[in-house]
Amino acid sequence: SDLKGGRIGLAKNRLSRECEVKDVIADDVIVVDEDSITDSMLAIGQEALRSGTVGVVTLAAGVGSRWTNGAGVVKALNPYCCIGGKHHSFLDVHLAKNRRVSAEVGMRIPHVFTT
Repeated sequence: SDLKGGRIGLAKNRLSRECEVKDVIADDVIVVDEDSITDSMLAIGQEALRSGTVGVVTLAAGVGSRWTNGAGVVKALNPYCCIGGKHHSFLDVHLAKNRRVSAEVGMRIPHVFTT
């Protein structure tokens, strides 16, 4: 394997000395909110969802210590918010959003969680 062969691992998880990291500038950012989305943009996005050319990737890493005042928990599974009298986890909330949009576009949207 790559790990046993020394080709990947913590020691190799570094940027090269030649890599230049720059701050984000205003031209790098596109603000997308309800006020800026046009009908044609919405149609393009919905068609991409329907055709299966896009999906969702949700970063669920971390221990959720900010939610628990310092206690380490599995962030994705910790029931951190109360909606309608029931506590829900990070996974619950993101999967519910995916189910809602999937129903709107009439197909299941691929959804991957990374940890």
